[in-house]
Amino acid sequence: MIRENNGCHCQQASEQELMARLDEVLEQYKHKPGALIPVLQMAQGIFGYLPEVAMKRIALVPEELNGEIASTGYCILRADEAKVDSSFLYFSLLTDTFTARMASIERGVSYPAVSDGDVLASKLILPPL
Repeated sequence: MIRENNGCHCQQASEQELMARLDEVLEQYKHKPGALIPVLQMAQGIFGYLPEVAMKRIALVPEELNGEIASTGYCILRADEAKVDSSFLYFSLLTDTFTARMASIERGVSYPAVSDGDVLASKLILPPL
């Protein structure tokens, strides 16, 4: 569903077209450290709000930006490449199953969150390498 926002022309474009616009922004800012907030603002301008699908597209941090800080509330997960591929770990954390599990244990009203311990205590089924 596309929502209307002040000055947003998002209702005139399909979700596929909006994601293509977001991909252009991501490509433009790909190698610019500290660009997360401007990219999120542009994504909000493209969609009229910040849909989960857009935030998931923005969230993967490439190796060359390892060490950058992108939020005030985060849990850093580094894949042990001998045990799991980092892309597999990333996409496992985006599944509806994992996000629903985290939503079921989040605490807080105005800023619901899970702790690092909650995330690290989660079990994932890993395929053989």
